[in-house]
Amino acid sequence: MRAAVDPGVGRIDRLINRSDHPPDGVALAEQTVVPEPPAGRPVANEVLPPRTADLNPDTREPLLRMHDDRTLAVLGGEHANTIRPNEALRAGHWAELRQRVTGHEVVNRSFYHPALDRAAHVEMRRMVVLDPGTGQRPVTEFTVRIRYQADPVMTPQEVARAKSNALDGIDLYYNHQHRLPDGSQFHVRLEFEEVPYVAGSSEAVTLHPGRGQHIDQLTWHTDMAPVIYAHEIGHHLGLADEYVAGSQADRRTLTTSGTRNDATLMGGSSRLDWNSAGLVLDHAGHEVPSIAGLRDRHLVRFSDLTPFPEPARDSRGNVEWPGPYQAWTSGRHGEQVVRLPDHVQLLLREFPAEGRNLLDHARRLDQMHALFGDRLPAGEMTRAHLAYADALVDTARQIYDAGPDHPFRRDDLTRLRDLADILGASPGGRLPDLELISRQANEVYGNSQRVNAPSVEGLARLAEWFTHTGGQRLPGESGAATLHRVAGEFFGEAPSREAVRAAAYVFLKAAEQSEVLSYGHGRLDFGGLAERLRAVNNGNEILGRRISSEEFAKLADQVRERTAEAGSSRTGDLSPPGIREKPIPAHVWERLHSWSGGGRADPPHDAGGSGGRPEAGRDATPERNHTHYDAGDPGPSVPSREPVSYSGDIGAFHRVHDDAATRFEGGEPSGDIIPYMIEDATGGLGARDGGRPFGIELEYALPRVSPGDQPAVNAAIGRALHEAGLTRDSEVHGHHDSHVRGYTDAVNDWRLERENGDQVAGEIISPILYDEPRTWRDLARVTEIIRAHGGETNVHVGGHVHVGVPDYGASTSSHLRLLETIKTYQDVLFRLAQNPAGPDFLHRGYSQCMPNTITPGLRMGGLNALTQANGSTAAVSMGAVAGRPSDHVQLRLWDGTLDPAIIQVHVKLSLALAEAATSSGTDGPSGQARASEPLGYHYDKGASPGREEETASFRRMLDELPLRDVDRAQIIKLFAITQWQPSVLRRYALGGR
Repeated sequence: MRAAVDPGVGRIDRLINRSDHPPDGVALAEQTVVPEPPAGRPVANEVLPPRTADLNPDTREPLLRMHDDRTLAVLGGEHANTIRPNEALRAGHWAELRQRVTGHEVVNRSFYHPALDRAAHVEMRRMVVLDPGTGQRPVTEFTVRIRYQADPVMTPQEVARAKSNALDGIDLYYNHQHRLPDGSQFHVRLEFEEVPYVAGSSEAVTLHPGRGQHIDQLTWHTDMAPVIYAHEIGHHLGLADEYVAGSQADRRTLTTSGTRNDATLMGGSSRLDWNSAGLVLDHAGHEVPSIAGLRDRHLVRFSDLTPFPEPARDSRGNVEWPGPYQAWTSGRHGEQVVRLPDHVQLLLREFPAEGRNLLDHARRLDQMHALFGDRLPAGEMTRAHLAYADALVDTARQIYDAGPDHPFRRDDLTRLRDLADILGASPGGRLPDLELISRQANEVYGNSQRVNAPSVEGLARLAEWFTHTGGQRLPGESGAATLHRVAGEFFGEAPSREAVRAAAYVFLKAAEQSEVLSYGHGRLDFGGLAERLRAVNNGNEILGRRISSEEFAKLADQVRERTAEAGSSRTGDLSPPGIREKPIPAHVWERLHSWSGGGRADPPHDAGGSGGRPEAGRDATPERNHTHYDAGDPGPSVPSREPVSYSGDIGAFHRVHDDAATRFEGGEPSGDIIPYMIEDATGGLGARDGGRPFGIELEYALPRVSPGDQPAVNAAIGRALHEAGLTRDSEVHGHHDSHVRGYTDAVNDWRLERENGDQVAGEIISPILYDEPRTWRDLARVTEIIRAHGGETNVHVGGHVHVGVPDYGASTSSHLRLLETIKTYQDVLFRLAQNPAGPDFLHRGYSQCMPNTITPGLRMGGLNALTQANGSTAAVSMGAVAGRPSDHVQLRLWDGTLDPAIIQVHVKLSLALAEAATSSGTDGPSGQARASEPLGYHYDKGASPGREEETASFRRMLDELPLRDVDRAQIIKLFAITQWQPSVLRRYALGGR
């Protein structure tokens, strides 16, 4: 939780009764001016008594959260807010019934914080209440029993107040409004169990008096707002933080995977903020509520925690009594007087509300100040600046899919402003609306680039760099031309669309890898970073190629460290930047951007992986830092955890799977969903020292090029590969020429070969590869070159992976174990082989990768029989197996793709399958023989028998293969965006090969 900054009460206080949540039939209250407080009299934060002294959830009057249509439009979903609160069942309805129903303990609720299982005991019950008016009404109730210890300085009254506030938070955000995906009413019953006080205990929640400034799952304060209680209890139910936090790698920016910008209980919009003056507080010092709540994804998550599908036979009973309730609107403790920061009070004199809701208007002025406070004094801001701020904030909400109360950071707003300025927006001129940003971004990138939140974020960060290193627009230069030039100057090469795509990607991904870059110019001296970058280029540290996002992030961290050592006031400073007295002179700008470089492109994806080669089913990845509600404080760390077992923890599986599936269904390309690792991508499986070598074959098509022009395009691809230092020559070699010439591990021994046939234009063969950063950067560069020349994939294109198996030797035991594992997970592997971008979600066909069979004669026939039975058209070809050190198997089942992240997953699976075959035995970890699922097994079943059963074999495979958690998560994301494939016969019937 962020500390509540109390700016005091100024001259322009206004009474606000902001009833975003009025009960039925209650109109919004009028705004009223209230008298100023007596001069010099301080206004203390008021301590409120409990709403009711009854702490029994069965008999306590519930606090029903009433929404108006505007709020429901924000919070409503398929499951969320689908019940009218005054029509919902209440805990007293099933109090007697609960006694007859056995609770099912819910464990392993938190993927990131397994220690929370010790601080809270959670049980789930499913019941059916018989309502004479509406019939059977199912309820799913989670009982959360918090094990707490009270700070010795607390009074019994403070403990009671804490419990009451927590119960109110549960009512307001969890109960009487939501359904689970099965249609049952969702309900949380909160109980408390006191344990002896032990200082620093991680086995219980510690209650402290007051409001507190450090709050997390295990540290609560009596007078926290109900929404904060609800947020922290969400962690005990397995929900993760979703707000931007620079200290957390998966939540550093608005577009990182763990961030959600909608009106989520687990995000930053659960409370209102002034942009630079802390929380929005009322006159009594209480937080003003915002529009936030549970989302559909949270209710799906709770559904995944339930251990059985149907209510028990004895879990049915009658509605006994309706009971009274209290309705909650904007604030249950009377009228609110908002404490206004000084800069907002000043602006209100110049820009009166004029009939607007005063709090909404004050926040508009705060956003204007955040956008322009670094450029001119508040007294010089005009209505043109206010209109610009309104338009920009509205555009940011649309780009980042943000809720109406989302607290954009100042740096996020000024960064988007810098981009809008370059694209032609200005106060008093063209406003920065979504149409302008989208159209101009298309011009910058080229129409082939999909404009979405990450692509806009990358451009905004490039624009921020331009602005804060003293960049100057040239006379008559368009916005697109400016950004092309900036990208060229950043890399030290000619301006181009390709350069701006690469530069935007570097800035986007570097911000995800560096905390200081995630904040931007508010915490980093960009001029110093530019100087450091110039020194690196002049010192040949980057060896004549483009800097990668990882390298740029490291440079930023180094600059931050040196600045901190020098005692600069910028270190950690988030106060409003001062007004720039004059821009950086043009000659300084030219000097900052005068480095030389160029040549190699940064890969289109870049994500780090954890190191260390694991044993099968093991993972040495340490537990991430303990996160909490304070975006600026990572909190105490928790002990290392065991690797996730996806066989036993379906909730952990669906947290990764459902996020990827939702993003893919929403139109995000696979490259934005599946991370691409540069460092230690395989956990040692493909390491040069102790791992297996591998190779890749990339087929591509040229569907938009006439057959007569394809040789010329292939020749251009050959030249581009050679100019990039990837091939020894620029020739297009004959079909299967590499089979004759053999292979080397030279980094410049990629080869381009022509293909025989009309559907596949060419194939690029890699050298012998190892898991090294150079390998993955080269692979990304190869795919980029193919795409840049019009290369695509189609239903005829394959992608083959070769894996070295010199340790298999002349015995067939390891080879047969590999084939048996492939057979066991055949249906799963062909699903993962499908190109997500292919038509109708179908595999290309099986004529060139027929499923392997294991005949009885193979066990006695030796290597000769093995290679003959698994030849060049088998899914796993063993044509290059002869008991020699150069032996390798070829996995041909993978579809062709030009997404390097998917290729990396296919390589990783190929290596893991080959490695797993070296262990003795073919049974699973339990020692029991594994049942095989042939190709088409799930497809032919039709309707899914249930999410758990449908994914059981895939999850079991993940646990059995020698993969780390980071590898499994990457593979789950591919699984989420592919589909089950038909059998061979059915594929032929559908028109395949």
